[in-house]
Amino acid sequence: MIMNENSAPEMIENEDPNIAKSMESLLDLIKNSDTKISTDENYLMRYLYGTDFNVDEAFKKVKASAEHIRECPEWYRKDGPLTIKKIIDEGPRVILPDCDKEGRPIFLLRNGKINPCTMPLYDLLAVDDVWLESMLSKNPELAGKGLCVIMDIKDQNWRLSKWMQPNNVRQSMKKIENLPFKDYKIHVVNNSWWISLAIKMVWPFLPQRYKDMIKFHFNNMESFYEYIDPKVLPPEYGGTKEMTYSEIFEQLYARNDEIFKSYESYRFFKE
Repeated sequence: MIMNENSAPEMIENEDPNIAKSMESLLDLIKNSDTKISTDENYLMRYLYGTDFNVDEAFKKVKASAEHIRECPEWYRKDGPLTIKKIIDEGPRVILPDCDKEGRPIFLLRNGKINPCTMPLYDLLAVDDVWLESMLSKNPELAGKGLCVIMDIKDQNWRLSKWMQPNNVRQSMKKIENLPFKDYKIHVVNNSWWISLAIKMVWPFLPQRYKDMIKFHFNNMESFYEYIDPKVLPPEYGGTKEMTYSEIFEQLYARNDEIFKSYESYRFFKE
C-alpha cells in the first residue's frame, strides 16, 4: 500500500542525520530568499526526496513552485476533496493502491470520464491536486520514487481540445515541472482516433525530455505489462487486482481536513 502513518518530522528524527542537515541547509536558503516560501518541513521533505537531497536543486524547485502559485493562483486552489466530491465520484482520477515495477506510485487518469461541459478545467486541476496531496502529505519520500501515470484515452471527448490553448499548455507544463517528483513515466493506453491525430501533429514539437517520459501502448497490453504488473491493475486493464473505487474515494474524503490544512501550509496567494 502507498499510504502509511509516518510523518515527515518523525522521519527527520529517526533516520540518517544527513536528512536533518539537508533540511537545515534548505531552510537557510529559504530564509535568505526574496521569495516567500513555506518553511513547513513536511512540505519541504518532498522536494528533498525528489532531488535525492540535492539542496540547491530542491531550493530551485520549491522557489519556482512558490512563484508560480502567486502568478497563477487559479491553478492552485485549496479545495479539500469534499468540496469537489461530485467530480471525484465520476472517477476521472484515482491513485491506485500499488506501484509500478520500479516502485513508482500509480496515478490513473481516465480521460473518457471527463465531461468538459460539466467539469471546468480548474475543478479538474483541483481533483489532480487533491489526489497527489493525499499521497505526498503522508509519504513525502514517494516523491523520490517518481510518478507513474496511466493515461487512458478511451472515449476521450474531443471537446477537451478547447483546453489546449497555448497559455493552458504553458502553465500546465510549468506546474508539472515544479512538482517534487523525481521523474515521470506516462503510459498511454487504449485508443482514440482524434487523440492519435493530435499526437502526430504535436509530437515533432515536443522537447526530447517529454518524449522520453511517454510510452504509447494504445491497445498493446503486453507492452504495457512490461512496466506495470497485471497483479496491481484493476480488471478493466486486464489485471487481477480487485478494488472498489468508491471505497478508495471514501478513504480520501475522510482526510478532507488534513489535506486542506496541508494546502494552507504552502499555498500563499497573497503577501
